[in-house]
Amino acid sequence: RRLISIDARDILGSTVSEFYPIVGYGWRHSPDTTVDETNNLDVYKLKLQWWNGTNWVNVGEEDVVQFDTVNGWAYNVVKSPTEIKTGDFAIGSSIYYPLAFSGKVLLEGAWRGGTMANDLQKRNLIPQTPPDVFPYNRDPKRAKINVASIPDSVVDWIVIEFRRTLNDPQPIVYTGFLKTDGRIVGQNGEFPLTDSMIDFDSGQVSYYIAILHRNHLAVVTEEKVDIRRTVAAFLDFSKPELVMGRENALKPLARTPQGLLFGMPAGDINGDGVIDLLDQIGIWTERDFEGYFVWDTNLDGIITTRDLNYSINNRNRKTFVP
Repeated sequence: RRLISIDARDILGSTVSEFYPIVGYGWRHSPDTTVDETNNLDVYKLKLQWWNGTNWVNVGEEDVVQFDTVNGWAYNVVKSPTEIKTGDFAIGSSIYYPLAFSGKVLLEGAWRGGTMANDLQKRNLIPQTPPDVFPYNRDPKRAKINVASIPDSVVDWIVIEFRRTLNDPQPIVYTGFLKTDGRIVGQNGEFPLTDSMIDFDSGQVSYYIAILHRNHLAVVTEEKVDIRRTVAAFLDFSKPELVMGRENALKPLARTPQGLLFGMPAGDINGDGVIDLLDQIGIWTERDFEGYFVWDTNLDGIITTRDLNYSINNRNRKTFVP
């Protein structure tokens, strides 16, 4: 809403088209104000921009925004020797910064001494549409998902939830694939997942991120995560410091030179967030069946007492995801 016009003249009154001043500019930036002067743009990317007759061009690319929290302002300074041209200026951002999620998670049941196995894919058991069971039925688009082929090295379907609050009743849900190296990829193998695939909220860049699987206890980030592609780091859910509940939310799988690797605990068959006798009875009742079933906790395509062992070993464990 502000237009800044700069007109420089020499001692004779003639216009100087190019010069090198120090220019300060600012905007109101406070959670208490009812006036939004940023129009939901990323304040860290706002720059002084010059109108070249066709486009707004950033001025002073290296300047870093500063905050006056006492007075509720954000400001910046274009310093010499940045060249300024006579004309019209405004504050804005001409660059689009897409939102993106790149992450890794491990499943205890699929872990086979150094990596996860893709036994289900090798046996051609992974369905091209996620089944109508928890957590895939939390995705309102589930029934419309139908991949032409399963990407290579896939362990299973997995669900990512982007929660505005920890108890978000209607999170943004995306159903993708988990690969043997732990990477979470898109339905066609895309990595990372971007806002061209996920319907993120307009103007929202931070979410609690929960990872859910059909027979493992879910995990969620301890804090909100900034998912702007230029900001977000690779989220490694095998590191307990990232997740709510820390080591208590995960199961140690292996020791590496970099430290312990952790995975989502196996054995929550009915998806109620706790591993108990009901899960164990289900596995025992369905033993010896082959196929794509929730009772197959080690994801090898057949239900045996090995699957029951995971649920027994993890008995009474609960998820920290609300």
